[in-house]
Amino acid sequence: MSADTAVRQPSGRRELPPVLTTVTTCSDSRSATGTQATGGYRRAMQADEDSVAVGVQAVYDAVASAYDRQLGDELNHKPLDRALLTCFAEMAGAGRLADVGSGPGHVTRFLAEQHSDVVGIDLSPRMVAIARERTPGLTFAVGSMLALSAGDEAWAGVVALYSIIHLTPRERVTAFREFARVILPGGWQLCSPPGSP
Repeated sequence: MSADTAVRQPSGRRELPPVLTTVTTCSDSRSATGTQATGGYRRAMQADEDSVAVGVQAVYDAVASAYDRQLGDELNHKPLDRALLTCFAEMAGAGRLADVGSGPGHVTRFLAEQHSDVVGIDLSPRMVAIARERTPGLTFAVGSMLALSAGDEAWAGVVALYSIIHLTPRERVTAFREFARVILPGGWQLCSPPGSP
C-alpha cells in the first residue's frame, strides 16, 4: 500500500488508513516558527513515531499469511532483484548478512542460497513465525531497524528491500545510523528507498 492509497470508509468519505495518516502527520509536521522542534512537541512527535511502529507491526501481523501467499515467490519473477542480491552477497564477502524487514523470509532464503551466514529480522512476530516455519534451518528474529540488537560492526552487510517505506524521514536517519553502526568497515548496504516500484 502506498501513501497515495486511500480506503473507503463506511460513511462514504475517503481517508488514508490510520497508520499512513500518522506517518504523513508526523513527517509533515513543523513548528509554528519553522525552527527545530523542542520540548512537548518533540515528545509528541516521538509518541506519533512509536504509534507508527505499533501500527505497522499490527498491520503486518494481520496480513502475514496473505502477504506470504502473494509475495513469497516474487523473486522468481524479478531477475534484476535476484542479480542485485547475488552481487551483494558476493561483494559483502565473509561475515553475516542481515535481511532487515525480512517479512516471511523470501529474500533471506535467496540470500542463504548465495551466502553461508544470513539472518532475517522483522518487526512483525507473525512474519517471523512464518519465515521460521518455511525455513527452520535459517535464523529469524523479531526486531526493529531503529534499535538493532546486533553489536557494533557485527555484519558484513544489510539488505533492506522495501522495508524503510513506513519510516518517517527522522526514523530513516535513525535506521541508517543503525545500519552504519552494525556494518563492518567497508561493508555493504542494499536498500530500496521509499517510492521504489
